[in-house]
Amino acid sequence: MDQTNFKFYQSKNAYGTKFFQLPQVLLYGEKYKKLSDSAKLGYVVLRDRLEYSLQNNWIDDEDRVYFIFTNHELQNLFGWGKSKVSKVKTELEEAGLLFQIQQGFDPKRKKNLPNRLYLADLEVTAKDVYIKQDFANKTAETLATSGLPQMGHRQETAETLATSGLPQMGHRQETAETLATSGLPQMGHNLYKTNNLDTNRYNIDTQKLDF
Repeated sequence: MDQTNFKFYQSKNAYGTKFFQLPQVLLYGEKYKKLSDSAKLGYVVLRDRLEYSLQNNWIDDEDRVYFIFTNHELQNLFGWGKSKVSKVKTELEEAGLLFQIQQGFDPKRKKNLPNRLYLADLEVTAKDVYIKQDFANKTAETLATSGLPQMGHRQETAETLATSGLPQMGHRQETAETLATSGLPQMGHNLYKTNNLDTNRYNIDTQKLDF
């Protein structure tokens, strides 16, 4: 293979192997079923920023972890407009997953500080666990049974072809043998007739000669 067209992993692109984590309860949980896909994606991204907060010890006086993620950052990240970002954050707030505290104007910096964002931990009920397990079991049963008839049918077809082909092969062999044996007398008979014709004609011509 030509190394010129091979895309090698480079150390500066190592971040490409990292992934966002999507909690399964966002998909299986009854409480979060009505959340839009955008809201679920927003929660996943905000949850990833929470890890950065822990590394930087962003903890308030009540031992609650907060983080900073401005609307401008969200717009640039998702390509959303202001109204879409506001709608997603409102949806998360109504679902009890996001809480915002306005920091207001900072006289020292002479500008408005971004809101502090807090995420709620996701609630997992026994019903959610049952729904997830039930879905997994049904999926496993469907995958296990759907493939077997097709495989069995293919195997039966292969066996049928294998067995049905034997008489045909035998018939072809018999036909070949018949042609091989039946052709010999015909060839001999034709040669014999040809020789007779040549001999008779030779005899006739000889008799007519005047010595």
